[in-house]
Order: sequence, then C-alpha cells, then structure tokens
Amino acid sequence: MSHYILRREGQDYPAPSLDALRQWAKDGRVLPADMIYAPDLQAWRRADTLEALAGAFERRAEAKGEAKQQFWLKKGKENYPAASLEVVLSWAREGNIAPQDMIFHPQLGRWLQAGDSPTICDLLPAKVGAGAPRFSRADDPLRPPSAPVEARAQTSPLHPGINPLSALTGKATTTPTRAAEGRAETGSLSATARVDAQGEVDVKALMRLFYDVARTFMVTRDMRPGEKLPNECRLPTTGDDFKGWEKRDIYLRLAERMQGHLEGALTAARPRLSEAQRQQLDAFSQRLNEVLDTFHEVIPLLGQRPPERVVVGNVGRPKMTPDEEEAMLRVDYALKGLFAVKLV
Repeated sequence: MSHYILRREGQDYPAPSLDALRQWAKDGRVLPADMIYAPDLQAWRRADTLEALAGAFERRAEAKGEAKQQFWLKKGKENYPAASLEVVLSWAREGNIAPQDMIFHPQLGRWLQAGDSPTICDLLPAKVGAGAPRFSRADDPLRPPSAPVEARAQTSPLHPGINPLSALTGKATTTPTRAAEGRAETGSLSATARVDAQGEVDVKALMRLFYDVARTFMVTRDMRPGEKLPNECRLPTTGDDFKGWEKRDIYLRLAERMQGHLEGALTAARPRLSEAQRQQLDAFSQRLNEVLDTFHEVIPLLGQRPPERVVVGNVGRPKMTPDEEEAMLRVDYALKGLFAVKLV
C-alpha cells in the first residue's frame, strides 16, 4: 500500500493524500485513538503517535476552543459529532436519540448508553418507551452542570473507585467505592505495566488483564436475562469481583477496564519497547479497538427477554434472544482475534 489509510470499526478509508489526512484530523474526522496505516513505516500506528499528524489535534483544539469537550452520538455504525452536551440534549428532545444509542462523554473519555441517563430518559418522547436508567440523578454523567442535585462523591459514575481524571491522564487512582453497591475496587490498572530493574517492560504483566477478561467472558457468556452471577468471579489485575452482577453491567466494566488499559498502561509502555515489540503492540492495539467496538455494539443487546418459550430442563429460566446469542459469538470471535496477535 502506498497511501495512508484510516481504519475505524473494521472499515478502511484511504486518504487521497497526506494533506487530506491532516485536514481530516483538523476537522475531527480522525480521532487520536484511530489506527492509521503509514506507507513510509509500512505499519499501522495510532493517529496521535504519527509525526505526519504532529500538531493536527492541538491546532484543531486551538481553532475550536472547546474541541476537547466534543461529544459523539453513535447510532448503529454511524458517529455524529456534537459540539456540546446541550446539542446532545436537544437531539434527545427532538426524538433523534434512542435508549440503545451510545454517547461519548469527553470528560470521562468513555461511551455511555443513552438509556442509562435519567436526563436523557426525561427528554425522550413518551412513545420511545425508555426503561429504568442505570444511573441515579446525582450520578448522571449527562446531567447539565446547572441542574441542582444533592452532594455526591467525587468519583466517576462509570468507574466506581477510579478518579474521573484518570480517563484523561491515563493514570488510574483508586478512591472509595459506593458502599451500597458492595463492589470492591482494590486494584490499579497502571500496576499491570511493571518495569524491571533494567527498565524493560514485563510483557506478561501487560497482557494479564486481557486473559482475565477472556476467562470472565467464558464464565458469563451463558448468563440469561435478569440473572446475577451467583459465584465469585474476579479480575485479579484490578480487584473487580462480579459476584451478584448482571451480564450487561459486567460487560460494561470489562469494556471500561480494557479501554483504560489501552489508554494507560499500553500507551505508557510503548516508548520502552523495542521496535519489533512496538509493531506487535500497534497490531494488538488495532485488534483491541475492534474488541472494544464489538463490546459497545453488543452491550445494548444484553438482558432483553425474548417471547416466552418452553424448553425442557429450563422451565422458568428465560432464554437469550437470538440477537444476544449472536452477540456472544461476535465477542468470542473478537477475543480470539485479539489473542492471535502475540506480544513477546
């Protein structure tokens, strides 16, 4: 290949020229975490690590002032930029947001499901029929800053136990969790990227979280709507224990952990890797982004109840919908693709 290529959600978009790619970045059509094929390197790289795009994201921020505060709406496989939270809320009032749509929150650096926000649910037309929001009004990350709420702990609603700034700095800081949920938070993501006395990265430690995620997937993939995990199931690398959690909440946390690890430990380790290891890490990061896209696409499908049907041996136990069964196959395929790339 002799030209630059932008890859997002499994789709490739060739850039007519390097100048065109730079313009895409200035316009917000290239995100810092996007994977770009660089013909001069003959390798895939994160957009924010390419010298060819050096300064493009900063110039865009200077030109727009509030560019770092940009929200995004994901409907299916389409992404729509929103200049502010007010724009997102206006879309909800107009009926252009559905409960299953995903909203990117720039301060948290995470995707949220629209139906999890009380603010969004209040604005949706009655005919949409949103279910019960996951967040309380006090913890709603999409609540307008001017809306009055009771005092609340300074922890991220999407990351109980992790300082909200960790999403921007890539450094996880443990803080007290909400006791009412009974979910222990004892680990730090940055601890998984250990460095030995010679300054070399412990690659096995760097990969450990993803093996933990795969084991958790194998334990939880057959959970049915409304079921809560009856036994202890931990992510040793972070201290999460999913006992008593429903599948959808478990997969939200797994996606958050992997995203945090990608932006934190993996990014921090890259400068200390050899050139060969960096190429392996770039390929791994590309696959990891595909895994994260898969998680974000399947999470809205989890926990939905299909029409009642009697299955011998499973009376009284709700079955998964066909969409959720297919979603589990997609997650399985994505994780296998991730481990096909080796870091040594």
